[in-house]
Amino acid sequence: MDKRTEKAFLGKARHNLKNPVNAILGYSEMLIEDCEDEGLDHLISDIDKLHRAGIEILESIEEIFNDKALNDPDKSISSIAGEMEMALRTPLNTIIGYSELLLDESKSVGIENFSSDINKITESGRMLENELSTIIDFDSDDVKGIRKQNLNQGNLSMVKDVLDSISPIDADDKKPKELGNILVVDDNKNNTDLLDKRLSKKGHNVITANNGKEALLRLTTDIDGVDVILLDIVMPEMNGYEVLKFIKNDKRFFEIPVIMISSMDDTDSIYRCIEIGADDYITKPFEKSILDARISSCIEKKHLRDKEKQLMRELAEEQKKSENLLLN
Repeated sequence: MDKRTEKAFLGKARHNLKNPVNAILGYSEMLIEDCEDEGLDHLISDIDKLHRAGIEILESIEEIFNDKALNDPDKSISSIAGEMEMALRTPLNTIIGYSELLLDESKSVGIENFSSDINKITESGRMLENELSTIIDFDSDDVKGIRKQNLNQGNLSMVKDVLDSISPIDADDKKPKELGNILVVDDNKNNTDLLDKRLSKKGHNVITANNGKEALLRLTTDIDGVDVILLDIVMPEMNGYEVLKFIKNDKRFFEIPVIMISSMDDTDSIYRCIEIGADDYITKPFEKSILDARISSCIEKKHLRDKEKQLMRELAEEQKKSENLLLN
């Protein structure tokens, strides 16, 4: 197998590994917040172990799947798989073990959806195990294996820490400046559920769609109701690029702000989305405060544009009334 094909496989593998990590981090953060609100301090230390294990896995993914490794001619899929197995095995066992313990305790916890959220962390841990097995068991001489992964990516140059240059947002500033109607589009139901819960808790009204076609159907049924769209890239049937292009080429929707949220952190993907018309691009897993700030900014701009259009309509109506009076 040539290096170009290997690199495409590893890029896809990194994307698939980061998706369940995003769910583990997101749900554990929400559970810690819920336990703090309910005074269930005895559960926080165990949930924090889940969160720290998730961070450890994310750091290992970023370290092992870096630009240098992807471009190193001496690095093979089997050697990277060995590094991944060694780095992920312990934190993975921590996540699955502690989530199963917490699931046993969930019956006595009076928090709504506690059991289902813990269960989603367990499921995400199992997904990580499966993805890791796929990498470990992959035969680098079997080009058909690449085809089974449905890879058609080019020789992409990966970038690291896309959001490093963004100044941290005040963690105490938990209330968004602007509340609005948000359309969340992602083929991973864990991701849409997590964003739905997180944003609804902030006071937003959230609409979800699990593929591009469903997203466009939601838009057409409620054109004036959507203030901002959170859009994933990798989706079946109609991917995020196609959805974004459709939105920005349709005069009914082109003013709606679109924030791309994806595990793909290569410069080509970011450039392509911004070029098509995306208002922002955030890599998963993301900082909650950064996402909140970007959403608030987009909603504020959308509301200002809506007010401006309403004012223009009112002025036009007043002008028409004045002209009619003069004619009479």
